[in-house]
Amino acid sequence: MRRLFLSLFAGLMAAVTMLPALAQGEPAQQLVTLDGMGGFAGADAPDDLRFLQDPPSPANRAKAWIPREPGTQKWITLDYGPYTIHPGSDLTRIDAEIAGADGYAVGFIPQVVYPDGTQASSHDIHIHHAHWFWLDPDSHGGHRWFYGTGEERTQGSINPSARMHPDYDKGLRYGIKVGRGDRLSFLSMLHNKTAQPHVVYIRVRIQFVYGTHDQIEKETGRDYHNLKPVLIGSTFNVPRTGDIFDYPMSTTKKNIGPHSNYCNPTPSCKVVPGVGQVWKVPWNGTVVIGAGHAHPGSKGVVLSNMGRKNDPCPEDGDRFPGTTAAYSRTITRGGVFPSEEFQMGLAQPGWRLHVRKGDRLVLNGVYDARPYAYPDAMSYFGMYIDTSEKTGRAEACKAELLNDPNASRDEIARTIPNQKWQSHHPMPTCTKCNKPGPLPKPGPETNVVHIAGHGYWPGNLGQEGTPFGPPVVRKGETLTFINEDYAAGAVRHSVTSCKAPCNGPYTVNYPFADGVIESGAIGYMYQETYVSANDEPRYELDTSKLDKGYYSYYCRLHAWMRGSFYVK
Repeated sequence: MRRLFLSLFAGLMAAVTMLPALAQGEPAQQLVTLDGMGGFAGADAPDDLRFLQDPPSPANRAKAWIPREPGTQKWITLDYGPYTIHPGSDLTRIDAEIAGADGYAVGFIPQVVYPDGTQASSHDIHIHHAHWFWLDPDSHGGHRWFYGTGEERTQGSINPSARMHPDYDKGLRYGIKVGRGDRLSFLSMLHNKTAQPHVVYIRVRIQFVYGTHDQIEKETGRDYHNLKPVLIGSTFNVPRTGDIFDYPMSTTKKNIGPHSNYCNPTPSCKVVPGVGQVWKVPWNGTVVIGAGHAHPGSKGVVLSNMGRKNDPCPEDGDRFPGTTAAYSRTITRGGVFPSEEFQMGLAQPGWRLHVRKGDRLVLNGVYDARPYAYPDAMSYFGMYIDTSEKTGRAEACKAELLNDPNASRDEIARTIPNQKWQSHHPMPTCTKCNKPGPLPKPGPETNVVHIAGHGYWPGNLGQEGTPFGPPVVRKGETLTFINEDYAAGAVRHSVTSCKAPCNGPYTVNYPFADGVIESGAIGYMYQETYVSANDEPRYELDTSKLDKGYYSYYCRLHAWMRGSFYVK
């Protein structure tokens, strides 16, 4: 039953948002500064960029909803917190509020900030998910997805997409309608990847246009088209295959393994092995914005259209089914791969995908599984659809760039960076990682390892690789790991094997799983985000399939933790 709970919230862990940026090419390797941000320009730039440093306050949420003259566009601030995130904690929390003003959301900037207003490094505090949604008992799952982000902190403004429309000068605009009295909820999971507690806030800056549709049109002549938000995707395990792994296209009914399946606002969505995650579109309209979400190790997320069953879209010659519409590529900082410091490509401002009711949109996540495995990986795509702009027969299956009618398929599907890098810290690199050396001397012969105080006992390697008696277990015995930190504070750990000696400090690009041993998150979480999780705070490893020798491992939730054991 716990896994069924994923149908309500699992997709809300994905980190996708819309918002095409204006910059072209690779993102600049620089810090965010007060003179501008990727994804914004001119009128779209925040009116007060000091928010990057202002101390957060929950009172900002009350100020945000003060009604203003219809058509007024302003950046509002919603601060959630303060949250004390204990060492290694990955608890999920929900904040709720009532919208106090009518209007349209047209831009977003997510941040994690300390009480003094400085931004937290993603190397220390990871936003596993942070999603805004409506509570709606009449909708599928009791909620409707609005906007989301994750560790890549996708951001930007809808306005550049509206400017590409030929009717922009006649007043056409895009927005996501918010009504006064709407019940809003903010679901978030902050993961402390350090051994110290942190007090932080989640800050969401929203570019908001005040007023109802009719009020704004009367005062300004602008016709706001209400976009329908859609989020589809899955969580799954990527095995180390020695090749590129497309999920779920690379799977079969026999090897697909545990996975989640999410689709909002409709339930007409399923994972089809060998094809992809297929969503049947319930409306006729035009997708005007789109972006993907993935985890480290991903090369990108691909959206394609197979069309209707009785009127399919043509195959365009690549390996994905139907007609490829968008490739939301993973852009790592400095080009280092794999890395935890990355962003996802956004659809270009002029990008459009025309869909008909009954079209089958297909999602596939592309992972480089040659060197590593990726437990609990994700592949999600968020899109925003203008259902007032109908798709005719001549436009069926068509993806295009409004600003380049002669663009090729690859040029249309190409996505662009959404931001300048938001890290306020130099990118951590590991110069002494996996440095060869003599293996530690075997410790006691035992079949139990206790995980306590963020260490593995016996067998703790410590942050710098200092051994503490790796235990010895006989081949065929069960080696049991007991997570005692869970009872002390609901802190979960994993036992994830990494190539020996697996020493050196944790960085955003080290270590990664070698695919031999994976416990999953050890311990129950009411809002589960991992398909490999164990409800009980213990993990039993069958050593009968392991070769004799030395094995090193780490905790992928707190990667400074290392352990090892021998099989004899």
